[in-house]
Amino acid sequence: MTRLAVWTVTRNGADHALKVAKAMPGTRIYCTHGIRDLLKWADASVVVFEKLSLEMEMAFNQYDAHLFIMSTGIAVRVIAPYIKNKTMDPAVVVLDDRAVHCISLLSGHLGGANELASKIASITRALPVITTATDLNRVPAMDMIARRLQFYIENPDRIKTINMAFLNGDGIMIHDVHELIRGELSGSKVCFVDDLSPYPGMPSVLISHRIEDVARETLVLRPPTLAVGIGCNRNTTGREIEDFFSEVMAEFSLSERSVFKAASIDLKKDEDGLLEFAGRKGLSLEFFEKERLNRVENIKTPSPMAEKYTGARSVCEAAAVLAAEEGELIVPKQVKGNVTLAVAQRKTPSI
Repeated sequence: MTRLAVWTVTRNGADHALKVAKAMPGTRIYCTHGIRDLLKWADASVVVFEKLSLEMEMAFNQYDAHLFIMSTGIAVRVIAPYIKNKTMDPAVVVLDDRAVHCISLLSGHLGGANELASKIASITRALPVITTATDLNRVPAMDMIARRLQFYIENPDRIKTINMAFLNGDGIMIHDVHELIRGELSGSKVCFVDDLSPYPGMPSVLISHRIEDVARETLVLRPPTLAVGIGCNRNTTGREIEDFFSEVMAEFSLSERSVFKAASIDLKKDEDGLLEFAGRKGLSLEFFEKERLNRVENIKTPSPMAEKYTGARSVCEAAAVLAAEEGELIVPKQVKGNVTLAVAQRKTPSI
């Protein structure tokens, strides 16, 4: 948690807020005028609000997590208009004015509220209150596994079906293409299979960067296993790069959600279109010197033209392999307009 907002309206709440801010750097405290002087030595920035509901409208989605030091009812009413779904909502924790109970209220798993409630409880000596059934029954929770391994959850509405199967001890069919979660489910009633189609209607999970037809009840998880290498002419627009990227991924039945990094030659560090593309897709962007690119072996389509102008015999293919941590090239160089693009899969299991 790097962005935590603590909301308090009482003197006792101010004391608890100070403890939390001291233990958790980066915290911002929101308070009423009446207790502002109590927070003058806070190890955090302090915002004074006139009306809680108006301040919440602006602040709710600006933070990874919120701690309300007040009644649960007030917290529920003030956040209710802004709740969307478990993949987007920040964590919400409630601590009572006497620090007796610390309640994980919203986004317990994916948002990290359960972990945050336990941490704040230890800081304030409160009793953590966790109500998610999987935690209480000590069975796996697929959304927690996905969060820990940084999988993208493509259809989060199916999480409840899988977690309920864990709770009830029902069988779950899992097609884990890269064998990434076997160690996470030891002792659970799951069956790892190479094909989900023979098991229609059963709770099932697909873990793969490849797009394939699955039954409606299948939970689809996209692991961060792909890196894309990109070459482009000077002043190529971000839109042209993005459109070609989506075209290539669709053509080869690969999920864009499994791409964790884009890469190119260091000559492109100031290429606005490339930076724009990476920003819109939320991808980290890595640049390699020509010497590193030239050391990559088994390049499928070396380019004399690229070597002439950049000194690298391959840009997109070599960059993809390096960005994928010396991974396997699965889409060789594709060319359209001003853009060249290749995709590599990083070695697994190593996420």
